[in-house]
Amino acid sequence: MNPDALIRAARTAASHGLHREALTLLDALGPLPAPGLWVLRASLQRELCDVAGARESFGRALALGAPPAVAGRRALLMAPIMGPVDELARERAACLAGLRALAAAPPVIRDPVAELPWLDFYLAYRGGEDRDLRSLLAQVLIGGHPALGAVHPAVARPRRGPVRVGVCSSHLRDHTIGRLNRALIEGLGAHGIEVVVLAPGAPRDALARQLHAAAHEAVVIGRALGPAREAIASARLDVLHFPDLGMDPFTWLLSLGRLAPVQTVSWGHPITSGSPHVDAFLASDGLVPPGTEGRFTERVIRLADPMVRWTPPPVPPPVDRRALGLPAEGRLYLCPQSLFKLHPDFDPVLRGIGAGDPAGTVVLLGARSPAWQERLRARICGPQPGLRLVFAPRQPREGYLALLRAADVIVDPFPFAGGHTSLEAFAMGTPVVTLPTDKLRGRITGVWLAAMGLGHRVATSPADMVAKALDWARPGPLRDTVRAELAAGTPRLFDHPGPVADHAAVFSALAQAARAAAG
Repeated sequence: MNPDALIRAARTAASHGLHREALTLLDALGPLPAPGLWVLRASLQRELCDVAGARESFGRALALGAPPAVAGRRALLMAPIMGPVDELARERAACLAGLRALAAAPPVIRDPVAELPWLDFYLAYRGGEDRDLRSLLAQVLIGGHPALGAVHPAVARPRRGPVRVGVCSSHLRDHTIGRLNRALIEGLGAHGIEVVVLAPGAPRDALARQLHAAAHEAVVIGRALGPAREAIASARLDVLHFPDLGMDPFTWLLSLGRLAPVQTVSWGHPITSGSPHVDAFLASDGLVPPGTEGRFTERVIRLADPMVRWTPPPVPPPVDRRALGLPAEGRLYLCPQSLFKLHPDFDPVLRGIGAGDPAGTVVLLGARSPAWQERLRARICGPQPGLRLVFAPRQPREGYLALLRAADVIVDPFPFAGGHTSLEAFAMGTPVVTLPTDKLRGRITGVWLAAMGLGHRVATSPADMVAKALDWARPGPLRDTVRAELAAGTPRLFDHPGPVADHAAVFSALAQAARAAAG
């Protein structure tokens, strides 16, 4: 096979999640002659969780003349599937050291979107203190591309008339962010607020079309930073609200500049933005414990209502477990989270469940990359090779909801707990055992259980999580009681109008304060 064909085959394999096969094809070329190929090799090694190899390949790319921004990707290397705790500590130390060096002499970044296709997405799942890393990253990016941090001239022009709030995300579609923010976009108008949906692309699914139609105005901003900044500034907003910052590098790059008098973020990606131009972090009461506000670069604004206005989906009919790729017999303990969320500190809970119910099965979601499943299985099952652990095949939405319904118990991970997933589990009538942490990312399910009057069902330790999971899955009076409590509590959580009113009050107050300050 000629070199061009090998490269094409490697890229095709990578696009289908076959990263090991892609790397084998690329290595068949021998010494790689171009920096772009070394960047590709580093990206494949990262997907295979070979951080050391990826760091070396990025270094080779830079030595051959790759864009200086590649140094940023090298500094931010994190394995998608976490290794042991000591490995995470070394990874974080290397990341901090790399960002500090770059902050002292920022590399020139000519095209942030093209040169930085990923940033620090995996950071949130590590469970550490993220303010320092995110702030350093913002400093590096603005230092390397000063336009990112610019204040748009339109911001200084006085605003009159109804309060205008722009909601900007790449995920205002049939996605967790779209579903969580649907009621907000549809409901703010009733409070006298003009909502402007700001999306990088045209709507491609039914929910996206509904959100665009529900807004006072919908603007497709594109995926080029300059035109997108102009489109947002031209919308003449009082408040630019980001439901999530960190899932997509593009919207996070937009947040580094000043495009509206007030800029806010919520917990769609539940860590601080680190942006010098995001003013406030909106969090429902209970999500940010008192005294922990210093973890945010933004001012924390607590909403009075701990819930989110969310309409549950229809409950699908029961599905034969074998049709879902699950064993027909035994109890099912499902952790329906993306595999990159699973921290090694959570592994003993899964092992404890396996030891307590040898006939039961721990179920995780299958990943696009087989290498991810292999690494996670080795990490979790290593000390307990007899653990019955299966990866459920990826399902369309109705199949996924059927999977939630088929489970005996949902086991919520920590330190990064479920959010929208827990709402879906509640809607399917399946109990969720959770262990809240002292950080927002680990508190969402626990706050919602408390709001439903089920605070007494929240676990107090990893051992208590194991005990609750085993007890709730076992047929008997306790299982029936927990499920009955959940059925009685969900009406307090679903379709609740309080969160929309809370957001409207906060947005209006922030807008009026900014107008008064501007004269």
